[in-house]
Amino acid sequence: MRRPPASWAWRRLRTVALGLAGAALLAGAATTGTAQGAQPSHASGPAACGENQIPRGDSCVSRATATRQINAIVARTMRQKKLKSAIYTVRVGSRDVVTRAQGTSMTGVPARPNMQFRIGSVAIAYLGTLALILQDEGTLDLDEPIARYLPNARGADRVTPRMLLLGTAGNRDFVGYGPFSRDFYADPFRQFTERQLLDYVYARSPACAPGSCWTYSHGNFVLLGQVMSRATGTPLRTLIQRKILRPAGLRNTASFSTARIPQPVLHAFTRERGTYEESTFWNPSWTLARGAVMTSNIRDVARSARVIGSGRLLSPESYRQLLAPTTAQFPMWSPNVYFALGVVSVNNWVIQNPSFGGYFAAMGYLPSQRISIAVASTKREGAKVDPNYSNELVGTISRYLAPGKGVPAS
Repeated sequence: MRRPPASWAWRRLRTVALGLAGAALLAGAATTGTAQGAQPSHASGPAACGENQIPRGDSCVSRATATRQINAIVARTMRQKKLKSAIYTVRVGSRDVVTRAQGTSMTGVPARPNMQFRIGSVAIAYLGTLALILQDEGTLDLDEPIARYLPNARGADRVTPRMLLLGTAGNRDFVGYGPFSRDFYADPFRQFTERQLLDYVYARSPACAPGSCWTYSHGNFVLLGQVMSRATGTPLRTLIQRKILRPAGLRNTASFSTARIPQPVLHAFTRERGTYEESTFWNPSWTLARGAVMTSNIRDVARSARVIGSGRLLSPESYRQLLAPTTAQFPMWSPNVYFALGVVSVNNWVIQNPSFGGYFAAMGYLPSQRISIAVASTKREGAKVDPNYSNELVGTISRYLAPGKGVPAS
C-alpha cells in the first residue's frame, strides 16, 4: 500500500498525536514560556567569555569543547538512527562554533558542508517574512480578504493572507489525499501545475469555516504565492530574491521551476514507495507556490534561521506579528508551542523543519541568546521512513548549548 508523500514542513499532520515531522520538536514542550512580542534583547550569556570561548547557559565553554560535544552528538545520532549523512552548522552570537559534514552523500562520495539540498518549508518562513515586508511597505494588507486578488478562490470573501500563513483558512491538505498520493507515486518526476494542486484541495469540503480551526495545507501556500504576486505585479521568485535572499545575503539559495539542484548535490534516498531508491531528483513542484521551490546549503539555512528569527528585515510591529501566538487557541497547540507566520515557535525557539523524498532538515534560532542551528540529513537503508531526525539533532544540540532553554526532547 502506497503511503502519502512527505510534507515539507510536517508529516502525518492528521495523526491524533502531534502531527508530522515537527513531533520531535513539539512533544513534551510543557515548560512555561513567554509569548513573543517586541524585538528581543540580544544577550548571549556572560560578557566575560574569552576569545576562544562561547557562552553556554550561565557559564563559558571553550569553542573546541563545544565542537567536540556537538560532533559527538551528531555521530551518536547517526549510529542510532541509521543516518547516511548529516551536514550541520552552529553559531552562538557572532561566533561560529562548527560547520561540518559526517557520512556519505553516495557510496564512496563523502558528504561535504557546501553540498546543496532541497529546503522546502524554510521557504515558508521566507513567505511569512515577505508578506510582512509587503505589509510594512503598504503593498499588502494581511487581513483583507483575498477576493481582491483571487475572486474565484473558495471562500475568497472571508479568507485572508494571514489565515493562509497561519493555517486557519480551513483548507484541507492534499498530502495524504488518495488521488494525489496515487498520482504522485505513480510518477514522482511529474511536474504539477498550481491549478492541479488547487483542484486536489477543492475536491474536498473545507475542514471548517475560515478562522475557526487550524489545518496544515500545502494549498494555502500556493494561494498565498498567487496573492503576493498579484498584489505587487511581480513574480514570486523575483519578490523572494529582491526582498529576502539579496538583503539577507543568501547567495547560495535559489528557486527553480524544475527538479534541478546545483552542484555539489547531497543525494537523497527513501523507501517511501516500498523499495529503497534514490529520490534526489523527484520533482518538488507540488510542495509550494511556483517561485518558492528552493535549494540551498547548510550555511545559508543557518543564516536564514538568524535573519528570520531575529526579525532583521521587519519593523518591530511586524516582528511581533511574525511570532504572535495566534494559533495557541487551537487543539494541538499551546502558548509555548504554536504555528506562527511561516515558522513554529517552540519555547521561544523559531523553528522550521522541511522533509521531502528522503531529504530531512531543521533550523532553529533562539533570539534571547542568538543561537542558530541548522541540520540536513539523509537515511540509510533500514532507517525508519517517517521521523525527521534533523529535528532531534537540533533539539539535542540546543539543550547542550542552552541548558534549561533548549527545544524539549520528545
